[in-house]
Amino acid sequence: MTLCLMVRMGPTLFAIPVSEVAETLRVLPIDPLPDVPLFVLGLMILHGSPVVAVDLARLLGQERTGKRVVVLKVGSRQVALVVESVVGLREISDEALHDTPPLLNARYQPFVDAIGASDNELFMVLNAARSFPDDLWGVAG
Repeated sequence: MTLCLMVRMGPTLFAIPVSEVAETLRVLPIDPLPDVPLFVLGLMILHGSPVVAVDLARLLGQERTGKRVVVLKVGSRQVALVVESVVGLREISDEALHDTPPLLNARYQPFVDAIGASDNELFMVLNAARSFPDDLWGVAG
């Protein structure tokens, strides 16, 4: 069993292992940056330090705007993942998880570890460490 934070972006439910979550909060002011990938919203100041803000919707090729932030621990760094809503915590059993189907691999493989179902609702398990390309870290300087 893995304790996961469940978040929503549009109709899609995502599970993020709690071990990868530092905190959740409302969206703070974000300073846009020039010449960054579309999914990078910019930088936000979190506890006095700059943190890269990434829009989960744009990462997935959607147009929605998020209202909540999940601060993810990625090694020794943090990234602010902007999501539509935080649903809550859920224990996910290994038996509930399945490999990502081949048709989804091209779009989701870089950041989805598995898919599953809980309470008759599908979800995707995000992998924070693989979700963001190495060049993203140059944005924060």
